[in-house]
Amino acid sequence: MFSFIHTLSESRLFPSQHHIGQRTAREMADLSHAMLCALRILLADPATMEWARDYAHRSAQYGSFDLWRSNGTDLYLAIHALVSGMTFHRDPSGDPEFRHDMPIDTALLVRWMREGHSGHLTEEMTRRLFVRLDGWFAIQESNQRSVRRIVMDWYRTDRWGQSLAVTRLLQILRRLGPTGEVYLKLRQLAARRDLEIAGAHDPSQGRYVVLSRVAENASAGSTSAASVASTPGGIGTGFDPRGDWRSIYPKKRKTMMIRRVAEATDPRSKYRRGMCDVMAIALSKITGLPYGLWRGFYDDDGEEAYIDAHACVIANGKRDWIDVDGLHSGEPPGLYFGRPVTRIELVDVGINELESAFTMEEIDAADIAEAVDFINGDTMLSNLVAPYAAKRARK
Repeated sequence: MFSFIHTLSESRLFPSQHHIGQRTAREMADLSHAMLCALRILLADPATMEWARDYAHRSAQYGSFDLWRSNGTDLYLAIHALVSGMTFHRDPSGDPEFRHDMPIDTALLVRWMREGHSGHLTEEMTRRLFVRLDGWFAIQESNQRSVRRIVMDWYRTDRWGQSLAVTRLLQILRRLGPTGEVYLKLRQLAARRDLEIAGAHDPSQGRYVVLSRVAENASAGSTSAASVASTPGGIGTGFDPRGDWRSIYPKKRKTMMIRRVAEATDPRSKYRRGMCDVMAIALSKITGLPYGLWRGFYDDDGEEAYIDAHACVIANGKRDWIDVDGLHSGEPPGLYFGRPVTRIELVDVGINELESAFTMEEIDAADIAEAVDFINGDTMLSNLVAPYAAKRARK
């Protein structure tokens, strides 16, 4: 008679299984992806670290997500819903088998949360988890993928890139989890650190085309808009299908915000961090030069292990290397490995190893084409690659 009691929870976001059932699988996947990205940020900031460690503990305390828990966190219940076969609201625009195709490694997720709780979470473990997130939750939107890349490299990302990621996460969480603990805590952090872009438009409200994808069709006078599209990850700028401006920046302040982004962000920025692999593929596509990874080696309980920090192409018999900033010799400054390393080496790798260094997903051909266009449109890079391209053509 009172069996419904076992379907209730203490969560304000999901007070019962019925509330989850009213959602689509796509919404639950987007929400879970966003909450994990937000939790990474909250674990990294001293102001929210203790809260985030406790939240990670409460989310992972059972060691799995198999059972409905009345005291489960919002994140626990969201993951449980996706892996347990719960029935969602039928989304006529989605794939009815969508949920069942999610290869979520709950053991890895639990381990990451437990290390986060312990205070011994390494960047290596975070990278190991985050390169898989887009695949786990079948994320197709480039904006969400860009957020994941920025969050994964949080300590290496400049303040403007962090603001873009936090703004986008707040938009997703405000729409899908406005009463959730993670949203409320991230909102507090954003206010404290001044990380949210005021008056930002939420591109996820409708169909959305990233500006960087249509920049080649824009007029020659759209240089400032193209600069906005080149911010880290290309987040939140673009046109809708009708050709109207659609941006996280409010339309009435468009001119001012475009100027602010152009002044604050180098258009090369996204290829220095999360998308250095895309730039390396584009450079090799033009020049035929081999791929390279800057790799740091460390001792792992008596065995040598490694973590990759930056992708490039190798030139002149491994004496030099090329990335978005041009031709270099010697070790790049400021490489970040997230842990002490015993040595750093430029390693010649194949395409498969390069593509799996920073993501478990196939690199989008459209991103590679965009990087090729960037190289051809940049005077310094186009002049640099021309001799290599000509040599390749003669072979």
